[in-house]
Amino acid sequence: MRNNAWSVHTDAAWNSTSGNCGMGWHFKDTLATPAGTYSSTRRSVSSALVAEALACINSLKRQILIAEEEANKL
Repeated sequence: MRNNAWSVHTDAAWNSTSGNCGMGWHFKDTLATPAGTYSSTRRSVSSALVAEALACINSLKRQILIAEEEANKL
């Protein structure tokens, strides 16, 4: 891993009966220090694969917001 790289771990759970899913993502900063844990839910999700993709998309959106906040501190 590069010295200035953050890591993110994502996961999702999907209920095939209801179509609901829960998603979560966790960030670690360049020193592997926990930098935030987030979660979300969504209705009418068509599959477990879509739920996992939504978790990835939401984690990237959150990561962009975090990067913007950090840039504004400079």
